[in-house]
Amino acid sequence: MRLWSKSSLVFASLALASCGSQTETGSNEEVARQAIIEVAKLSEADLLRVCKAGVAFRSARAIDGIDVTSQGEDIVRASYTRAADSKAFRYDCRVEGNIVRFRMIDEAGPGSGPGTWSGRGLTTTFELKDDGVEFQESYGPGDMTTEFVRTAN
Repeated sequence: MRLWSKSSLVFASLALASCGSQTETGSNEEVARQAIIEVAKLSEADLLRVCKAGVAFRSARAIDGIDVTSQGEDIVRASYTRAADSKAFRYDCRVEGNIVRFRMIDEAGPGSGPGTWSGRGLTTTFELKDDGVEFQESYGPGDMTTEFVRTAN
């Protein structure tokens, strides 16, 4: 099985996007831009920002109460404590192109370790903005939620 490098995929996407007329979803430039977004690597600061905002989005919590730390290998650990009962929650977060995935830590009880990565049945994509992150969660065609999480004052 042959694996494609990121640069090969970008080149192929750009080459295909330059052929023919406009696509159904937009211009050739939009297709090429999307291909580049999908393979671009985030800086560590942006990765932390996306993951912190992502946990706020997924848990419907204020971003201020969520702590994030880099775990290496492009994984971020996010945690918060629920005020109502002082229960601590921890999640791992990773970004694959413009898709963000999460897994809960110790979901089955203390010491049970990390659960499975999200993305089975739903897809959460993001777009970085100057003052925050816009998330789009899709369960299938026509079933989508979009929310902007402010990360800058």
